[in-house]
Amino acid sequence: MSNECRTLPVAEPARLEAIELDDDLAKRCVELTRSLVLRFSGLDLRVPEEGDVVCFEANPCPAYAYYEGHTGQPIAAAVVLHLVGAAH
Repeated sequence: MSNECRTLPVAEPARLEAIELDDDLAKRCVELTRSLVLRFSGLDLRVPEEGDVVCFEANPCPAYAYYEGHTGQPIAAAVVLHLVGAAH
């Protein structure tokens, strides 16, 4: 098995931005995470203006700091609040 990693050319790099998920999609994301027996996951979604949402992966250990830095979302604070609440 090779340890080689190749990057495929893309027409346009991925755009990272915070979006508000509708209630149905948010519920489906939570259900997916729970079905994988995870408390958290990073879901890579493609959310087109029209058409179906596509989930590329559910990552059990996403780079929260990277996404927080690129989107300005308070991810670390939300994780801490969740964990503190779960400890009670």
